[in-house]
Amino acid sequence: MKKIIALTLTLVTVLSLTFAVPASAAESRTVTGIQVVEKVFKKGTYAWSISADSSISGAIYKTKEDAQNDSFANTVSNTYYYLDVGETKNSFFNIEKTGTYFVLYKPSTTYVDGDNVFLPTNVTEKYTYYPIGGTLKLGKAFFGTSLGDGKTVAYYKVNVKKTGYLDVTIKSQKSDYLWPHKVRIMNSKKKSISGNWDYIYSDSRNSKGIGVKKGTYYIAVLSSYSSENYYSITAKFTKRGLGGKAKKSKAVKLKKNKAVKGVVLQSGSTAWYKIKNTKNKKITIIINGQTFSGGDYGGITIEAYEGKKSIGKSYFSSETKKSSNKYYIKSLLGNGAKKGTYYIKIKNYKKGSGQYSIKFK
Repeated sequence: MKKIIALTLTLVTVLSLTFAVPASAAESRTVTGIQVVEKVFKKGTYAWSISADSSISGAIYKTKEDAQNDSFANTVSNTYYYLDVGETKNSFFNIEKTGTYFVLYKPSTTYVDGDNVFLPTNVTEKYTYYPIGGTLKLGKAFFGTSLGDGKTVAYYKVNVKKTGYLDVTIKSQKSDYLWPHKVRIMNSKKKSISGNWDYIYSDSRNSKGIGVKKGTYYIAVLSSYSSENYYSITAKFTKRGLGGKAKKSKAVKLKKNKAVKGVVLQSGSTAWYKIKNTKNKKITIIINGQTFSGGDYGGITIEAYEGKKSIGKSYFSSETKKSSNKYYIKSLLGNGAKKGTYYIKIKNYKKGSGQYSIKFK
């Protein structure tokens, strides 16, 4: 048996027309000649929209001198623009250091009585800011960035008040075919409790059930050069106990056709269950749920015991079945179960975690 359980952390890519963005106010100005405007930008990513009713060009510069000279030196990457009449440019750019920058507006010219005269131009802009990390409110989207440089890690703080599991969703604005974001689960000291980096894909391997107990956690997000710089991230929490007991001697007795729900913690946990078979008959165990692989192809294990003897084991991870986000196992004990007491142990596999339900018939 090698089938069960899946992911629960989601990367969904949608068209920019339907993507919800944080509120940002439009800025308007009338440009009658070459203008350089000072503007403070914070470290992070900006989505930028600029439009004009006449032809105009410019860029965002790191120094006032370069902006005044229109030197094309020391510009912020991806900020050069040239607009025809009524045209709009939508782009994004990264600010690597908080500070004052200089926006150049250079309207087109025309000849009037032999002189080169600038055409008055009405310009409308909108800057939408995405910070590098922040604190998440459970169930609400936070708009952030990892700069997409392959080295900047954004930390998103999550406070959990009960034992249960997290579902984390990252929504992107671009194509489904972008390289995925990388994710790690960190403790309150920003130390990884999930092993290596895990990936958030936009296909069916897109959701991860992360078992947690009361405490403070950080979701670390790293974006490659081919990932999208900015995104929304949402953490949803579902309260759920461990289900079984940590010791075999205190195993929770399962009742026929009555499901018991549990969670396997990212920090490590074990749950024991027992089944009493009153006579020689077939026992079918049904377990389903979801797992977070922890970046090491981990998940959870389900092992059956007859007394002290192990009689079957299955491993379930996010990589067990790539085409689905739901997994289940049936009949771990098989057809020849003898009269007696059987035990089921559910625990972490490598650095994984998950949530599940278990019953027998």
